[in-house]
Amino acid sequence: MQTPNPGRLRFSNIMETGRREFVARTERKVARNTSSATVTDTEEFTWSVSRTVTVEESRARIHSAGAGLTLAGFGELNTALTTELRKMYAVSTQATLTRVKTVSAEIPPHTAIEFDLTWKVVRQTGVGQFLGEGGIRADVPFEVDVALVLDWAIRDV
Repeated sequence: MQTPNPGRLRFSNIMETGRREFVARTERKVARNTSSATVTDTEEFTWSVSRTVTVEESRARIHSAGAGLTLAGFGELNTALTTELRKMYAVSTQATLTRVKTVSAEIPPHTAIEFDLTWKVVRQTGVGQFLGEGGIRADVPFEVDVALVLDWAIRDV
């Protein structure tokens, strides 16, 4: 069985394959109006999350004209791909995604409303490609957090 030397595989390309959202946090806030007049309630919601770069080495695929390849010493490719992803998506080691949203609603006399918030992280998925001698190619999946979005609704309680 031929084992490609990771030191001989060179970073070639980043191929984006899609984006996906996942719910990271939900929040609820009740606003009450105990007066006899309609009032306007304004709320500001803020949340920050650390950005991550995830290289999925366990899902790496090796392609070659020959069969029976394995990839030993993956750490070098992992480091190279992580470095390229941090550059491409401007992710520093201390990077965060922050979103601020201000919501206003009128509250009729002697009623209450509830603000329902759903915070989502948007992840870019893709494959980092490495090329080596003899037509060897390694495809290494990755995910990078690229955005923080907020879906909200107001309902009577």
